[in-house]
Amino acid sequence: MQHSTKRTLGLFAEKADLLLSLSFTHYVQEGFRLELSGGTDQETRVNFIGPDTEALHAFVNTYRLFIQDSDGISFRALHSDLRDDPDLSERWKQEFSRVRNGINAFLDGPPGINVVLDGEAIATRREVQDVFLYGDISHIRHHGDEDRREVFERWRSNPITYRSLWFVLVDTLKEMLKAIAYVSQLSKEELRAGQPDD
Repeated sequence: MQHSTKRTLGLFAEKADLLLSLSFTHYVQEGFRLELSGGTDQETRVNFIGPDTEALHAFVNTYRLFIQDSDGISFRALHSDLRDDPDLSERWKQEFSRVRNGINAFLDGPPGINVVLDGEAIATRREVQDVFLYGDISHIRHHGDEDRREVFERWRSNPITYRSLWFVLVDTLKEMLKAIAYVSQLSKEELRAGQPDD
């Protein structure tokens, strides 16, 4: 196995282990939910029960390494950088491709709850993730064609929408964490298999 492949797989596993140790992970393993209250004569209220803002921000600080290409351990970087290593097992390559395709389909799928704001439906989980990450948590602006901060502010101006989309974000991160943990386990197995016997 190429030295750069070993380094990348080791770093992926190290940062995955960090994610798994954070309080956010413990919150989502215990469960999280939205609670609706109110009725016909009362204002509808939505409360989110689960990871708090501090836990989510700490998680995202490391999580973004797996979705942004600049540090070399994102799913896209692994796909482009490691697929040509002849010493990397076919099992790792096939499983990684399966997981990567699965998370892309998941992120590009509907958010799981119907949220409409200003007549526009929130289209995908990726949109929710990107607006929270690039409009508030990790950056204030994304260098795309739309100002994510402006979208985030619109979402935040409606408490029901905001808490509902916070729930979608946490649920999305929970599923992404499962994929990261699985690829980490595959990577650790691959690194062990590449070690010389004593």
